Amino acid sequence: MVNTACSCFQMAASTNLLHKRVGYLTAGLCLSPDHEFRMMLVNRLHKDMESSNMLIACTALMAACKLLTVDMIPAVLPQVVKLLTHDREIVRKKAVMVLHRFHQIQPASVADLGGKFRQALCDRDPSVMGASLHVLHDLARVSCVCLSIGFGLRFFCLFVWAAPCV
Repeated sequence: MVNTACSCFQMAASTNLLHKRVGYLTAGLCLSPDHEFRMMLVNRLHKDMESSNMLIACTALMAACKLLTVDMIPAVLPQVVKLLTHDREIVRKKAVMVLHRFHQIQPASVADLGGKFRQALCDRDPSVMGASLHVLHDLARVSCVCLSIGFGLRFFCLFVWAAPCV
């Protein structure tokens, strides 16, 4: 098992995108949540999220959904929040998806990010808007406080804006 863990880590650290994806995938499938090599992968994920290559950043975000546990969330949360303002819409969408996963794992970790989710709801790209709806749905199920009047108006404006397109 140690050999597999070392191989996962080496592949995730590769500059080849295919090797990187296979390394993260193998780590998610083969390593238990409390395995010490998962903690080492957090640093690698953080570096990949900082990459200027959007494919590497997206790969790190997808891996974060599968690899991270409650203990690891604080280490990457600031970087994921930073990616909500990335130039590319696919990176912003995946960052919202990771935050949704964090909410599923530990709701308190993203409790203070209501404003960021509202910004994602009003993003210029519909895919980011759609991804934010899943998080907002879960937040509304837990507490209806987040659905204030201003928030309801944003939903209304979005539906009015989208209605002519149908």
